[in-house]
Amino acid sequence: MRLDRTICKQASHWLAAPLLALVASCGPPEVDGQVLASVDGEPITQAELSHEYDLGNRPDAEEGRAAANDALEQLVDRKLLAQLALERGLDLDADFHFAERRAREELLVDALRRSLADKFDHVPDAEVEQFLANNGHLLGERRLLTLRSPDDDRTLVVDTARLERRPDWLETVVPGRDLMLEGRKWTVLAVDRINSSRPTQRNFARQLLVKEKVEAEIQRTLKEMRQDGPIRYQQGWGPSARNSAAISDQTP
Repeated sequence: MRLDRTICKQASHWLAAPLLALVASCGPPEVDGQVLASVDGEPITQAELSHEYDLGNRPDAEEGRAAANDALEQLVDRKLLAQLALERGLDLDADFHFAERRAREELLVDALRRSLADKFDHVPDAEVEQFLANNGHLLGERRLLTLRSPDDDRTLVVDTARLERRPDWLETVVPGRDLMLEGRKWTVLAVDRINSSRPTQRNFARQLLVKEKVEAEIQRTLKEMRQDGPIRYQQGWGPSARNSAAISDQTP
């Protein structure tokens, strides 16, 4: 059974527009317009600070101001250290080059997924209701399982709504039982039922449907691009060589 990776960790939060107002009211005095500070002439704006740090949900303005200033100092420190690395020519390092390329590509793919999510955001109510009827384990029978690995005592919290399909053991799982997930044995420490309202279930189902549609579009587009795109593999590499006993170590 494949476990959705999103149960293990959540993606980073995208900050809403109201946060800008929080930084403006609780953050340090503005230097010039929306510029909060500058490092060697490079400005740090409200928008940049808000994009990186979640300063919302503070109980009072004083704590919000302190959090905004702390976040700004972290950003200043990072820019100072990055400047030092540039002065030492570390941007020419091979590891940096590939890490930078990977980060840029991953950010672009994330942007593509967000764009597609906006495109598929309007899911008909009838489709949502049908999805709920066909996937009761996602919401109506939803559980949070606290698991422990007997091998290294690592703990994991599993939301059954994130499982790929309804597991056979859903109604019988109890604390103390062992489960096999992704080929690994886990011991169940706790089982908590989640009772959510119907509107909450609909909203969650709509999110899952949008995610499905995005991934389907991604796969369809990849297939089309691979068919039409100028992809050329060297000898011994690529899909045709995937199942071969060995990969040729000859450099073409």
